[in-house]
Amino acid sequence: MRAPEPTFKSALVAYQQQALKDAAGPERDLIAAVIDRWLEHRDREIETIWHKIVEASDANGKERPVAEGFIDWFLMTCLVCERLSDTIAEAPAVYSALRVQAERDWKQERVSKAANTRIIVKAHARKMDDVLGRKKKEAPRVRFMRMVREMFIENCGKPLNDVVAVLTEVAFGQPVTTDAVKKGNIRPRK
Repeated sequence: MRAPEPTFKSALVAYQQQALKDAAGPERDLIAAVIDRWLEHRDREIETIWHKIVEASDANGKERPVAEGFIDWFLMTCLVCERLSDTIAEAPAVYSALRVQAERDWKQERVSKAANTRIIVKAHARKMDDVLGRKKKEAPRVRFMRMVREMFIENCGKPLNDVVAVLTEVAFGQPVTTDAVKKGNIRPRK
């Protein structure tokens, strides 16, 4: 008789125990919060999502994903989006400090330096708008949805929008609809 396959939830619990030993600081806090949210989802939903991913990978002729590898990828993607969120939040203060420095340089007749600083600040702000759009607070969530969706298209042959919606809820702790996932794939207008 064959032993039953481990559940995705059991892999998640094992990963959590190891990750909380290895990680530290804000990274550890984020990992703990995300895994806790993941574990709070109904058991059936956790397993159903994992089976959809595995079946889609099999149907696409790709190697069957390993739960621990998927969890690791998911959490690293969450960490990247958290760093993006932090950077977006810090940008206005950085811009302000650079504008103040440019003003000081202007008053001290370092005109070239002041002008260059102002040009760089404007160019960076414009580039940020081009890349992230005007709704910068939403950008990490939208980027997350795009990354997960693109990974599923690559590995599963289809976007698995319903799975992306649940994983986005797990990552950000806010409800997400399948329709929001579909719309999240639209690039900001230039």
